[in-house]
Amino acid sequence: QSPNCIGKKKSMTTGEGKLRREYDTLVQTLLTLDEEERLQLMDVYSQDILLSDLPPLELLTEEHLEMLILVETGRAFPVSLLKLNGELITVYTSPKSSIRQLQRSVQVATEHKEQRSLSWTKGVWKNYCLSFEGMKLVDKDATVESYNITKDCQITFARRHRP
Repeated sequence: QSPNCIGKKKSMTTGEGKLRREYDTLVQTLLTLDEEERLQLMDVYSQDILLSDLPPLELLTEEHLEMLILVETGRAFPVSLLKLNGELITVYTSPKSSIRQLQRSVQVATEHKEQRSLSWTKGVWKNYCLSFEGMKLVDKDATVESYNITKDCQITFARRHRP
């Protein structure tokens, strides 16, 4: 196993169907809320010990909720992103996720941590790409597992070379 990865792969657990039903119920509930109710829910959500780690509701997408279900069922895992300033951020991914999906997870986790929106397309991804063990993850359709990224690995940003 790579020196940038620790731990063993977690076996799949049961309960994915139940989580999926809870997710569907949550989505339906969110769609029926008016603005005031949504703000109240966001307030409760931000104060809950288990939910306070998650992105704000306005950043929480169906894709992100799907990833949370995969994490809960043992089919997704955390990786660490070492930012250029030396800060570590936890990002969740699955073996079958594309690099494009990993980039989206990085965006959500970073914006949640920094409490602000960044210019990803014109700023970050234009000048940087993700990297793992010195290899630039430039094929956005490649999977996480094709780069041998597993639980508790560390990814970084690397400068793109522009001609």
